[in-house]
Amino acid sequence: MSDGYYTTRFSVTVPGERYGNAPDALDPPAEGLMFDVEDTSWMTDPELPPDRPAFAEWSEWMEENGYSVGDEDDERPLPEAFGDFHAWDPNGYHPSLATCVTSALTLVARLTGREIDEAWLSGSHPWLPLPHRL
Repeated sequence: MSDGYYTTRFSVTVPGERYGNAPDALDPPAEGLMFDVEDTSWMTDPELPPDRPAFAEWSEWMEENGYSVGDEDDERPLPEAFGDFHAWDPNGYHPSLATCVTSALTLVARLTGREIDEAWLSGSHPWLPLPHRL
């Protein structure tokens, strides 16, 4: 904020929607980061486990057709290769959302000059309440 106005504000999952006096102000420090939850480039990551894209397709098909793994009436068992992925997804793991959150933390580190690491997490930090402006 500057003089009580937003300089720039955007969603870490929908980068096209920006607000403020200078909506592009964060472009230079955000260069190379990904803030699009609809981005599927994670599927071509060379470090991605090879069965992850197939699991994503299978999971989407299951949802579209009204099946859920573990349902007593479900005759489609979880393929053995998908066991780890099935355990991750219900616990909130979403590859493109994870990329957005990681990018947001990287942006914060670039702006502050300090990464959130074990030393930072273990430290104590001042808390300053700010008055609310209308």
